[in-house]
Amino acid sequence: MSLPGNVNRTEYRVKCRQKLSDHIFNQIGVSIDPTEVRLITRDSDPYAWKVFPEKQHLSKKHLSKHSVGAYRQLCREVGKSFEAVQPSRSIVRDGEQSADGHEDTGKMTPNVSFSAVIEDLQAETRALMLRLDESNKRIDDEKTS
Repeated sequence: MSLPGNVNRTEYRVKCRQKLSDHIFNQIGVSIDPTEVRLITRDSDPYAWKVFPEKQHLSKKHLSKHSVGAYRQLCREVGKSFEAVQPSRSIVRDGEQSADGHEDTGKMTPNVSFSAVIEDLQAETRALMLRLDESNKRIDDEKTS
């Protein structure tokens, strides 16, 4: 007979796997059976995880090794502090680290993820700051002439 704690843990693990599977499908369009979802992905997996540093600890263990609290946290944080990405988008940049250690291949996939939006906004901000600096220089040059 199973202990109540083990039954509870099993139920949360099943719910968590389903939520992660749904997220993978909604995020990148890849259908993964919930029993096949991994936090530590392999090179052959059609998805990877992009994880912000504050939640990196969740991606260091296999799903089967986590506690009920970790399953709750994974379900709550998926799509917020970590997300499924195409393996070629799982990159290390600006203090972020991929859970699976994939390197940046330079390929960009057309998914709309929070990290892709952040990267686009950061690039746009840098371009606008350069334009602002150039404009300020011109104004200063005109004042002095």
